[in-house]
Amino acid sequence: MAEAVWIADPDPQVREGLAALLRTAGLDVRTFGMAEALLRDLRQDRPACVVLDVDLPDLSGLEVLLRIRGRRLDIPVIVLAACADVPLAVCSLHLGAMDFIEKPFVGAVVLARVREAVGRSAHVPQGTLGLRVD
Repeated sequence: MAEAVWIADPDPQVREGLAALLRTAGLDVRTFGMAEALLRDLRQDRPACVVLDVDLPDLSGLEVLLRIRGRRLDIPVIVLAACADVPLAVCSLHLGAMDFIEKPFVGAVVLARVREAVGRSAHVPQGTLGLRVD
C-alpha cells in the first residue's frame, strides 16, 4: 500500500497540482481545504507526511502543527507559506515542522522533501516523537 500524504492548502489549484505531482510518484494523497477536516481525519488515520499551508481559513497552519504535536503524533510536517519571512520559518521549525518551503515552490523540491519525510515516517515508531536511543 502506498504511503499517505495529506495536503492542507486553501487554494484548490495548489492542492490539486501538488496532489497530482505526488500521485505520479506513487503516493496516496488526500487533500483538505480546511484545517478542521484534516484534524478530524487524524483521529481515525495517520498519514506518513502532512504538507500544510500556514494560511488556512479556519485555523492557522501553525495552530494545526501545534495540535498534531499536542497529540504526540510522530508525523513529519512540511509547512508552506506564500508570505514567508525568517521569523515565521523559525517559528515553524521550533514547533516541530520538518521543513519550511516558500511559495511559489519548485515541484521537484517539494517532492524530494516529501519523499524524505515519508522515509523518516516509515522508520520512526509511533509515539516516540522521533527520539531514538542508541
